[in-house]
Amino acid sequence: RIDVTNIVEQERRQKENLAAALVAAEQANAAKSDFLSRMSHDMRTPMNAVMGFTDMARNNLDQPERARECLDKVSAASAQLLHLINEVLDTAKIEQGKMELHLAPVDLRRHLEETAAMFQMQAQANHQEFSMELSLPASTMILTDGNRLNQILNNLLTNAIKYTPAGGRIKLQAEELPGSTPEERF
Repeated sequence: RIDVTNIVEQERRQKENLAAALVAAEQANAAKSDFLSRMSHDMRTPMNAVMGFTDMARNNLDQPERARECLDKVSAASAQLLHLINEVLDTAKIEQGKMELHLAPVDLRRHLEETAAMFQMQAQANHQEFSMELSLPASTMILTDGNRLNQILNNLLTNAIKYTPAGGRIKLQAEELPGSTPEERF
């Protein structure tokens, strides 16, 4: 005669642990799939801007200033696309909770104007009105993580375009708020 109580209890715990591990693996897989789906969606906007502004530059070769403006927008959209691709490659950092901010001076007005330029074309294609209202000084330098700022703006504007019906209006608005010290202005 053998007492199998301990063996049965160990097997029950092993089954529970395996079940919990399976649930965790399925959740991690779902999170990765969701992340990649969102990232591929976010990549479409700068890619469409690259293609659209490249065509516009090609069609305006006889107007060097207009072609140069289009090429500047292609450069900004390309940099944004590269950033998004790097984010996909950094999924391990996100999973490990090791996302770091890289603070650097950013010209907020220029940053917003470059971002808006990419979405204006997409809004026009969707028969939406896109406008921008900036109540900022000519050069507004802020200390921020420019890549994370891009990500936030892209998410907001992508959703605005996605959920605004044809004929609707989208407005990007930013203003400087007073603060008691220069560091508290935003």
